[in-house]
Amino acid sequence: MSPCPSGDSPVYLAVFACIYYNIKKTAAIKVLLASGCSVNVQNNNGFTPLHLAAMYGSFNFTQFLLNEGADPCITNMDGLEPADLALHAGHLKIQKILQETKCMKAHIIK
Repeated sequence: MSPCPSGDSPVYLAVFACIYYNIKKTAAIKVLLASGCSVNVQNNNGFTPLHLAAMYGSFNFTQFLLNEGADPCITNMDGLEPADLALHAGHLKIQKILQETKCMKAHIIK
């Protein structure tokens, strides 16, 4: 499945729709991931689905995406990670879980 002209992947668009319409279920996104879509594809602005979930304060989708292998260290075109966007938007609980996940991954790699 190829991205849109904006570079938005099917997973990105599905996460956006779920957040926008306040849909808590992740079944459609699971189908996309099982079909081979990547959770870490960046759009033309460098945003991943995790950036989107963090920016809009969706704790449910942030956790889901992390559990599906989303990388909290990917930066967008402005050099911002999902945790930075969560912090700027005042979503401190999400910023904390992203930082903790980032630290755990860094510790495992060492």
